[in-house]
Amino acid sequence: MAIARALASKPAILLADEPTGNLDSATSQDVLGLLKVTVERFNQTMVMITHNEEIAQMADRIVRIEDGRIVLPAGASPANAHPTDTHPESAHPTDTHPADTRPARGGETHA
Repeated sequence: MAIARALASKPAILLADEPTGNLDSATSQDVLGLLKVTVERFNQTMVMITHNEEIAQMADRIVRIEDGRIVLPAGASPANAHPTDTHPESAHPTDTHPADTRPARGGETHA
């Protein structure tokens, strides 16, 4: 019911904190599918918090946080790498710093 209320107003940004945390695997897949379809259909951005690596890998971009800090991938330096890109082709040409805020682009899912 909480998901239906959140989606009813078609917000530009969806915030999902462990949306599948207490669900069985079949229901989790249904919820993730619904969120993905909604994000694509209504050109929304989703910011999802999860501890589930499998779910995180479904995202266009991943930001890892440990002890309150953004963690860079191994071998990356703040001057030339954006820690949140899981796919190099998703890099935005205006990115200048690993902790910058990117403009929301429709269809992106963040974890």
